[in-house]
Amino acid sequence: GHAETYKRVLALVDAGQTELQILPQGVICLIFGEMAESGRNWVACRKGTFIDPSTGRGTPFAAGGEQLVSADVDGGMTYRLPHVHVAVFNAASADAHGNVYFDGVVMLAEALELAAAAKRNSGKVLALVGAVVPEDAHALRIPADMVDCIVVDPWAEQTLGATYHDKFDFLTTADRSRLSPAQRRAAMAHGLATISFLNGVLGVTPRRSPLDVAMGRLAASLVCSVLHRGAAVDIGTGHPEVMVVEMFKAGVIDDLTLICESGVFGGMPTPGAYFGSSIFPSEMVTSAHMFRRIYAHLDCIVVGALEVDGAGNVNVARRGAGAKNYVGPGGFIDLTHCAETVVFICAWTAGGHADVTPDGRVRFRRHGVPKFVERVSEVTFNGADALRRGKTVLYITHVGAFRLTPAGMQLVCVLPGVDVARDVIAVSPMRIVLPPAPAAYVDAVPVVSRHIVTGKGFTLALASDPKKVEQCQNTWATAARAPVAGPLRAAAPRARM
Repeated sequence: GHAETYKRVLALVDAGQTELQILPQGVICLIFGEMAESGRNWVACRKGTFIDPSTGRGTPFAAGGEQLVSADVDGGMTYRLPHVHVAVFNAASADAHGNVYFDGVVMLAEALELAAAAKRNSGKVLALVGAVVPEDAHALRIPADMVDCIVVDPWAEQTLGATYHDKFDFLTTADRSRLSPAQRRAAMAHGLATISFLNGVLGVTPRRSPLDVAMGRLAASLVCSVLHRGAAVDIGTGHPEVMVVEMFKAGVIDDLTLICESGVFGGMPTPGAYFGSSIFPSEMVTSAHMFRRIYAHLDCIVVGALEVDGAGNVNVARRGAGAKNYVGPGGFIDLTHCAETVVFICAWTAGGHADVTPDGRVRFRRHGVPKFVERVSEVTFNGADALRRGKTVLYITHVGAFRLTPAGMQLVCVLPGVDVARDVIAVSPMRIVLPPAPAAYVDAVPVVSRHIVTGKGFTLALASDPKKVEQCQNTWATAARAPVAGPLRAAAPRARM
């Protein structure tokens, strides 16, 4: 899962004083589910990333650690975890009999499975709750005979900055059936404003530039162009959160089921420090149950990236050398493995700077360190495997969008003002494939509408609504084309090696 927030533990890893094991979050949750239901502490899954011991390091972060994954004869892999003996979790309340309730939580996470797994091993279950309430036989609960200790703290947090006595109702599954569409939209906007303000106070999320917002609009336009009404879409943290805000403003999120890997379905996934919850969620399940549903079907996932290479491989886990720079894959590996369409949104370079002109053009003042590289430092997403399995894979950046093809990373469109030779080809060491150009526009790359950059007249429509798509003013491939100058000109698709 994620390791980045455990700074002191990572320091011990770098000092050689503790062992760090990295497994996909979905695998971890599925194993917890197996422990709860059958007592089994392993699952078999197929993967093709650094965790595959035949091509990568496997689960130990450092050499010499115990290997918790093994290859199967059928090409799959089996993952295992130590048995759970102690479960500690946060819940909303408990009654005088010792039953623990989850009404008013922002997510269920793994609490139910961990409690059941611990009791299967004759272990202990401890719960922190915010209040003592009357017994409710119909509420979601962990029964008293499965709980060993309950700590009641009136200051117990529902989430960062809110207690269960003064909770954020907009992050719960409270009944909202009486709200009109206009009231619902206004209440969601208020919830988003509250979360955005708190993230700003905490200083945990970067301030998004006008170009970041334009990139979010481009992503929203491309994602909507391939999705049908009712599609299930998992949303990652970082730049994908900007895309979700643009989708909310355009009024399309109610036509989709947006998902968080914590087990929250529906509504609008929350950004920054509140990632994992959702504004006006329609359903909450445990993480194990969510990943079972994801493994059955997921239409699309939209996530960030640290590095991308010419084979379409992506690194999201390793920022640099040592454990202190290790983010961890979280649920990324499971989710990208399951999704039919995979969309990455990330900056074109690290430390670059660009201006957006009033007429909707992008002007780069400087380019930073390339994030699209010759070869990623660690493979968290395998491009070749995605192509083999027939996935649609898109990469949205500050310069435009790429699509993974059998020929490589094809540049399919650019933002207005982007010079393909200067701002794309000359900047990235990645092998870039240029699209085939029609006779009227030899050696040209489609330019997106300026509506995407300025936001003026920006609209969205899902692919299942062809009339609206046709009317949509910000179609991502317009008649305008960006010439590729100089020695890069060629009549056929051209790759930079």
